[in-house]
Amino acid sequence: MVLVVINERHNLYIIYNYKIVRRINVVAPNLSCSTLLRVAAQQPPVPELGDNYISWALEPSGIFSVKTAYSLLAEPLWSMKEPIWRLVWQWRGPQRIRIFLWLVAHEKLLTNSLRVSRHLAVSGLCDFCSSTAETILHVLRDCPGTRSAWYRLVPRNIRDRFFSEPLKPWLMLNLGSCDEKWSTLFGVACWLLWGWRNKGLFEQDFVRPRDEVRAIRATAHNFEHARDLRSNTSQPRREWRWIQWRRPPPGWVKVNTDGASRGNPGIAGAGGLLRNDDGHWICGFLHNVGFATSTIAELWGALVGLQLAWDRGYRHVVLELDSQVVQRLLSDGSTHNQCLEPLVSSISDILHRDWHLEVSHTYREGNACADWMARWAVSFSLGSHFLVAPPIGLHALLEGDLAGASLPRYCVA
Repeated sequence: MVLVVINERHNLYIIYNYKIVRRINVVAPNLSCSTLLRVAAQQPPVPELGDNYISWALEPSGIFSVKTAYSLLAEPLWSMKEPIWRLVWQWRGPQRIRIFLWLVAHEKLLTNSLRVSRHLAVSGLCDFCSSTAETILHVLRDCPGTRSAWYRLVPRNIRDRFFSEPLKPWLMLNLGSCDEKWSTLFGVACWLLWGWRNKGLFEQDFVRPRDEVRAIRATAHNFEHARDLRSNTSQPRREWRWIQWRRPPPGWVKVNTDGASRGNPGIAGAGGLLRNDDGHWICGFLHNVGFATSTIAELWGALVGLQLAWDRGYRHVVLELDSQVVQRLLSDGSTHNQCLEPLVSSISDILHRDWHLEVSHTYREGNACADWMARWAVSFSLGSHFLVAPPIGLHALLEGDLAGASLPRYCVA
């Protein structure tokens, strides 16, 4: 018996006691095409590998959390998909300034206008110019006390737009600038101008910098220098390497597999091929996964490729793929991601059969044939399709691998 519980709006589903069903539309004739594609991408749990269990799809661990449940309920109320939030949290600078910019975007800085609305002040006028209401945009840009600094900082080509945009478009214009140095300088300037305003009001001994622009530029430069030092020390050393497909040891067969997803998640396919120790084609496969992530597609490729090698009677096999994530999953033999667990468990079961099997990693340049087949697989119907002869479009890549063709890649040393 198969029971499928589906919430199409949030793409959540739980499958109990799942059996392999070749025509899933017979089981669920009223489901949409997109939902059927999502279900088709799931590996049916195998009873011999353990009991099925309920998994919370919003957490990688599969364990329910109040945080993700609240996010699901609150989704209609606000959207993190607005580009302003991505620009704020990807701003390259200290976290305290990032938090400040987040408050600005939420219009939560405690200006006089906001204090009046909360009955914390009598007047909403600016304390410095006393000519207009002290809004966030006024205190950060339009007040004469800050406007003069901006005139010296803002590039001429955006000056007209800079002084005319409303708050959120103004933030997006500057935080999303193609010039990363300007984006950093803008965030630092807003933060310092706000801080100087507060110190001038609440600290009697505070003296505003004589040259504000110089102080802003110096602070931004120091932040950039610290960021560059950190990135230089944290990044591994890299070098150029020539990458090529290599033949398996004598008497062994090499299985190259790959997966591809148009959208990640999106319509996904997996493909692979078996070659002997002379580098010649033995057989291949294409597998239309359905709607899935690239990782799921990669796992499907490994599963179908290994099963094909086993069914063909090969007992000395090298599985080669270009995904370090999948290689690590297969090395561990299990995962906390319950969406991947059925696939990983099925592959792990094959890995522990009575045969000689090695799993190796290569770069995409050394896995070009499998990559081509994975991308081609999405044009076929759902499920696996096995090939006796290589497709015509693959001949050039196969010949290149036989000849030892290589491509350069900038790799971690």
